[in-house]
Amino acid sequence: YLSGQARSFSPACLALIRKTHAVLREYAVAFTSLDPMPLVPTLNAAVCANRFPSARCVAWTLFNTSAQPCEGSVLRVAHRPGARYRDAWNGCELKPFLTNDGNAELQVKLGADDVGCVVQSW
Repeated sequence: YLSGQARSFSPACLALIRKTHAVLREYAVAFTSLDPMPLVPTLNAAVCANRFPSARCVAWTLFNTSAQPCEGSVLRVAHRPGARYRDAWNGCELKPFLTNDGNAELQVKLGADDVGCVVQSW
């Protein structure tokens, strides 16, 4: 909960609040899930992920716990035919690597001690 005058927050803090709230609003159907799953497995030990499933999409929030940037495959998820993948934090489409076992590997870039959000929708 944040309160106070907008001028009491730094420009960087205000930008982060705006960005966070925009993602939360756009994918509210996922973020209001009654079945969130904290700390789901990732492909990078330094990256923590939480999963928010819904009937139309699944959102994952990401946190790079490392002091080093992370780039590459971070999540392996069950692929749905026709699914689209989006880096919701950076506002760009993701092109997953589809594996032979019916999964999709999602690659993202995360800065050191940085956060991210990816969404699978159908």
